[in-house]
Amino acid sequence: MGLFSKLFNNKSTVVKGRGYNSFDDEYDVYSKWLDSSPKFEDFFPKEDEQLVKSYSDKYKTDEGYKLREIFLLVWWGKIKKGRQLNMSKPKYFIYNYNINVDKVTNKFISDKLLVVNEDNIVKLTEAGREIYNKYLDLWNMHQNGANLDSEFIGWNEIDYIVKQNNQKIKSIKKQILYFEAGINHNKSFPLPKTSRFFTDYTESINNDTQYVEEMKKEIIRLTEQNKSIM
Repeated sequence: MGLFSKLFNNKSTVVKGRGYNSFDDEYDVYSKWLDSSPKFEDFFPKEDEQLVKSYSDKYKTDEGYKLREIFLLVWWGKIKKGRQLNMSKPKYFIYNYNINVDKVTNKFISDKLLVVNEDNIVKLTEAGREIYNKYLDLWNMHQNGANLDSEFIGWNEIDYIVKQNNQKIKSIKKQILYFEAGINHNKSFPLPKTSRFFTDYTESINNDTQYVEEMKKEIIRLTEQNKSIM
C-alpha cells in the first residue's frame, strides 16, 4: 500500500480519473495536498514576546529593586521558619526571571532586608517584612503565570483568570476554524469519509467546542464569585 493510500485509508485512491500505481506518483499528489492545505500559523500569528514573558522590568518600585528581584525576597519570606542559605533554589528564577539568585540574595543581606543566623537560616528582617507584605501578591501572580510588571497594579486573581480564559477561548475558536478549513480543503480531494483527516478533525472540533462551552460556564462562575467578594 502506497503512502498516499495509507494516509487516506483507501487502497485505490484515484484523483482526476487517474490511478496511482507508484510511490512517486502518490507522494507527489500528497505533497501538493500538504502544500495547499491551511497553515496553522495563519490562524495563530506570532505573539508579542512581552506577552509570554514573566517580566518586562517596566514597573518602577519605590524601593529601587526590580519586581522580579522582590519576588525573590518574597520567596525567601514564604517560610516562617526560614530557608537554608545553601539550599537548592527553584530553577524558574533562572529560566523565567533571569535572576542571579546568590547575587541578589547577598544584596538583600547587605541592604538588611534578609539576615542569616548561626544555623545558616535566612529570614526576613523587619524592613524586609514590610517589603514582603507590600509585594506578597507577586507570589500569587507567579503561580498564575502572570507578567509581574504588566499585571502588578490592580492585581486581581479572578479577573486575571477570566481574562486568560477568554484568551484561551479566542485561541481555541481559531483552532476550530483551522480544522474546519482543513476539512473543507480535504473535500476537494476524493477522500473517503472514513479518512483519518475527516474523523480526527471532526473529533477535535467537537472536543474543542465542548471545552469552550465549559470554559464559558467557568467564566460566569468566576465572575459571580468576584462580584460577591467585591
